[in-house]
Amino acid sequence: MQRTHLLVAAGVVAFAAWMFVHPFGIGSADPYRDNDWFTDRTYDVLARDALLHHHQLPIRSHLLGGGFPTIGHPFDGSWAPTLLPVILFGDVIGVKVNLLLLMLLGAWGMWGLARGWLGVGPPAAALAALGFAFSGWLPSMMLVGFYPQCLYLLTPALLRLLWVDAEHAPRRSTLLAGFVLFLLLQQAGNATLAVAWFVGVATWLKVAADEHPGLVPVAALLLLPVAAPLAFARELEVWWPVAAGWAAAAALLAGVPRLRRLTRSFGPHVARGLAVGVIAATLGIGKVVAVDDLLGRGEYVHELSWGYEMWFPREGHGEPDGRVVRFPRFDEENPPPPYRDPDFFMGPAELLEGLLGRVPAEGEYSPYPPPNDDPMEERPLGIAEREYMWVGLTAPLLLLALIGVVVGRRRAPLATLGVLVAGVCLGPHGPPDLHFLLVKGLPGFDRIVQPIKYFDFFFVPVLVLLAAGALDRVPRERERLAWIALPLLLAWPFVQNGPMFAERFERPVPREATYEGPIMHVGHPDWVGQGTDEIERMGRDWAIRELARPVGTREYEGARSRFGVIDWYGTVEMPERAIPRSYVTPSGELIPNPDYPGDEAWFDGGGEVRSVELGPTRIRVEASTDGPSRLVINQNALPEFVSVGDGELSEQDGRLAVDLGDAGEHRVELVWRPTKLLAGLAGSALAFAVWLFALIRFGERPAQPPSPTSTSKVPQAEDR
Repeated sequence: MQRTHLLVAAGVVAFAAWMFVHPFGIGSADPYRDNDWFTDRTYDVLARDALLHHHQLPIRSHLLGGGFPTIGHPFDGSWAPTLLPVILFGDVIGVKVNLLLLMLLGAWGMWGLARGWLGVGPPAAALAALGFAFSGWLPSMMLVGFYPQCLYLLTPALLRLLWVDAEHAPRRSTLLAGFVLFLLLQQAGNATLAVAWFVGVATWLKVAADEHPGLVPVAALLLLPVAAPLAFARELEVWWPVAAGWAAAAALLAGVPRLRRLTRSFGPHVARGLAVGVIAATLGIGKVVAVDDLLGRGEYVHELSWGYEMWFPREGHGEPDGRVVRFPRFDEENPPPPYRDPDFFMGPAELLEGLLGRVPAEGEYSPYPPPNDDPMEERPLGIAEREYMWVGLTAPLLLLALIGVVVGRRRAPLATLGVLVAGVCLGPHGPPDLHFLLVKGLPGFDRIVQPIKYFDFFFVPVLVLLAAGALDRVPRERERLAWIALPLLLAWPFVQNGPMFAERFERPVPREATYEGPIMHVGHPDWVGQGTDEIERMGRDWAIRELARPVGTREYEGARSRFGVIDWYGTVEMPERAIPRSYVTPSGELIPNPDYPGDEAWFDGGGEVRSVELGPTRIRVEASTDGPSRLVINQNALPEFVSVGDGELSEQDGRLAVDLGDAGEHRVELVWRPTKLLAGLAGSALAFAVWLFALIRFGERPAQPPSPTSTSKVPQAEDR
């Protein structure tokens, strides 16, 4: 068995080795997709710089948007364990180490599920672990540019701890599962909700299968009166559907004896899930407080974007991006491109294409005409198409999974779960609209834009486990045949999907930029002089933040070279009141701002600024005045700033200001002290100490799980 474990680990490392073909590469040279990638990578760079250069806490950045509380951003991992490799090895090697470790954890989880729950032998378990690792989903997502999505790889580990290890070491597995969920909560953003949904639904179906495989479809249907009323209530703006649906579900679960037994069997899983949630929430209380605070003061600018759903038509359906008509100058002579829903698979054929294929090395975009007759040096690239749909299981694994639906182990819960995931990813294109009925109304899920991006991952563990169940039908006395089939089944996904890592990392780190910030982007030189509010409005019309920022001027380069970018590409936005030193056009032309005061601090009145030192949580200015005057600092006036030096803290036009009353030399020092946030972080530290003590003191050593050939682990006859 030890040899098999080493074989699986070596296979994962070999697949991930594509990342190290170009050891110092980190970009793909696709400016649209790199925009997302480098924005996500910015947080780690800023956190590393705050710790190692400024020796300050990585909870805010003075380089983003004129001063932004980065710890509150859902994708910021400055307090997650994933920052440790970045600190040790740097941003480029660190991210690759993180990806490799997460792939190994995912394979570990799949091995445990295959052996301990599915009940298969070593060859089939190896197929589950390596088939999962060799899937094209992760390299596709990395190439598209969504680094936090890699935390989806923790899903099989979470299921293993809850389904398998909990039978032999319940306290230890619950504590570890809480830590795994904490990792998702810390950095994965809305993916945490999607994983929680999948784990909950999968556990419900597992419990139903444990009662009797024939009960699984009934259990799946019972999800509808629980989840669908919430969607209808929100859509119709009335709450009677919730009362009616939940009353019907409660009556069925309480009134039918078999369903009553199912509810009782599900109870321990609910209790364990609540315990896991409490552990994750206490470990991550600092992040929870920070995100809640940021959403309270900022704006989440993404919205659900599909054109229609269920029986509720949406305005704009049929337009090229399916959401808002951003550039509405289409006519008979200039027709829009064919409509392709950016949020869902548009039918079974496209679903099959996504399951088999890999993301294109070069992005596919739909061009847009400009919104008005104003000239622009370079038009925006357009809207990306179909870049989130690729799972890349390849034909051999998918064919074996289909065989597993007919003859494989645990086929009832796995096949039903696969149908539910397919229905969610098809949405309105696969009636009934299971996304609307099972997901849309749940609290917080309205923030999950592009559902296909957040749910198609779950095809991977489901279909790979089905394939493993089918391979295990090879008689045990002929196990050698299964070992011979294993490399034949995995060769295609290895060759198809592995090189995508090389594509993601084929280009070196962007060169050090020489800009002196802060900078702001404009669509044309004529925009300069129209005021930052008007420039921001026009920039939104042109989608400048998303589509037309030249390499070298993004927040990633700013973080590495320590210059500020005001109009950064964040999903949560706050007022940006800093004045740019320079404007940058889409072609990279640098235009000085005639309204820039000359330094990052200036006097509204008489005085001289001698030096300015901006940092993540501390700002120092040395100045001299001839009398009472106001010092203005080119940073957003966050209310948590306090003055620990000369002067009285104030604000001017949304920027920090300090009133100095006496003539002479002054040392102004401002410190950002978000009391509630720091208390939350202290709570997280205390919770971690308690968690570690509990793990050492009360966590049982996991016993050796029973052999898959024992009667306790062999699936019921009806499920064979």
